[in-house]
Amino acid sequence: MKPLIKYYVQQEYYDSDEWMLVRGLSNKFYEFLNLPNTMKLIEEKNRPGVKSHEIQEIILSKSNELGFRSEKEGLFLNYQKKVRPDFYKQIGETGIIIEVERGQSLQNNNIFKDFWKCHICEKVNYLFLFVPQKLVQNTSNLSGERTFKRVCDNLDPFFETQNYTNVRGLSVFGY
Repeated sequence: MKPLIKYYVQQEYYDSDEWMLVRGLSNKFYEFLNLPNTMKLIEEKNRPGVKSHEIQEIILSKSNELGFRSEKEGLFLNYQKKVRPDFYKQIGETGIIIEVERGQSLQNNNIFKDFWKCHICEKVNYLFLFVPQKLVQNTSNLSGERTFKRVCDNLDPFFETQNYTNVRGLSVFGY
């Protein structure tokens, strides 16, 4: 299945150098997801019972190549709850966190937890969110939830002017 991507950005950042840099990094991940070998690896791992960590392992090499660090600790020192992102990269005065989801994207509201992490982090204003296009939770492959579409539908309102948060931009990747 060909990967999908959807970009969100607050209007005031649309033409900024900051967003151009963030969007360029998003495009590099999207190109990586479209490589035949990457698509094959994801297809093999995007099955019932597989944890998001196994999908995360696939994008690890690209995230390292682009300067992201795995599970950066210390970003949330002002909060008692133990929180950390899957990957983090500083860009100028801000940063990007990457979160990779699979089965808990919607069922456990992890997309909102991921968005919340980006919102409360003083060093981050951008989120790259990797979610399955379609989530199959049984071995018969007879039913599947259109995860990518529902994730985008749920996050759309945060990028309407009256609903802006500290998250300046978001790239949602459907693998």
